[in-house]
Amino acid sequence: MLVCEDVRFEIGGTFSLIGVFNERLIAPPGEGDILIPRLSFVAVIGGLRGVDQIAFRQWIRAAGDELDGSEMAVQPHDPESDEHNFVFAESPMVFPGEGMYEVAIDLEVGPRRTSYRYPFSVVRRGS
Repeated sequence: MLVCEDVRFEIGGTFSLIGVFNERLIAPPGEGDILIPRLSFVAVIGGLRGVDQIAFRQWIRAAGDELDGSEMAVQPHDPESDEHNFVFAESPMVFPGEGMYEVAIDLEVGPRRTSYRYPFSVVRRGS
């Protein structure tokens, strides 16, 4: 799972990641909500050869918050391909303040279920 400012889809099936973050997002100083103009999340899932559809749910939450239990969405998958790319973007992304957050994707592929989680922190510059 990667977190970046933006994802640009290129001719030929590739994509470029712009402004890749590490596990710490640094926001400008200030008070109240933290607004990041655009935030994108990228997950590349492998081991999917022979699979024709994938059920998934993506979410972002403050560490310790309960999950909302939303329904899984279904996407077709080319059974000849081993990998599937998931890209989610929020524009703007608003955080209620500094702290630990987590972005994740829950997957169901036939009888297999798994979750990929990426914890990160949001801090204000100078904190």
